[in-house]
Amino acid sequence: MENIRGSTPLAPQKGPASRRFGRGVACCFCFCAVLCLFLVCLSISVGIAALIIWLGLHPHSPHFTIQSVQVPTLQVIQPPPAGSHKNQTSALVDVDIIFSIEATNPNKKIRIYYEVINVYTLFSGTQIGQTTQVPAFIAGHQNTTFLVAEVKAQNFPVTPSVSTSLLSQIALNAISLQTHVNVKAKVKFGIYKSFSFWVHSHCDIIVTPPTSGHVAGHLQSPSCRMLA
Repeated sequence: MENIRGSTPLAPQKGPASRRFGRGVACCFCFCAVLCLFLVCLSISVGIAALIIWLGLHPHSPHFTIQSVQVPTLQVIQPPPAGSHKNQTSALVDVDIIFSIEATNPNKKIRIYYEVINVYTLFSGTQIGQTTQVPAFIAGHQNTTFLVAEVKAQNFPVTPSVSTSLLSQIALNAISLQTHVNVKAKVKFGIYKSFSFWVHSHCDIIVTPPTSGHVAGHLQSPSCRMLA
């Protein structure tokens, strides 16, 4: 008898389209690998360059010193008694404080471009008054510039506890204030100019109130180096 053996089916042959797809995937993978390697090398190079620049420049933040303070106006207006016909429901403060501030750029090779300068004052954690705008300016290498900032308000509402504490300190001729200077600036060295950044500084000071003879109050504590 003749044995009939079944024939083994042949494996399907890959066509040209399949081979092209495989080569495309391999090329895409190689491109991604080369791109990733390039980005890693670029990041390392930029980091090394930034470190070299930082070591060469030794950059320091600008600092501010309150040299003097004048207080032409500081008055607390208590709310009227219950049943009064006046509409005032909270204590009000009239304030006018003028600060003379020394702004110092301690860097030898860096210029500082001051874009925005905000000065405000707190009493017992409560802001009193609004600052007037300080003009923008450029501080050269190891430059010191004197600024004048004025904080003013009329009929500025405060809580009863703040008004009571402020009145007691006025009676003692020693008023504790917290002064803040917030600066938006850029730095420039050579042809490079940085992005804008903020520097926040604060200082605790003691001032005297104005006298009944319209003599302005003044800074009682020594000049204060503002801390960032």
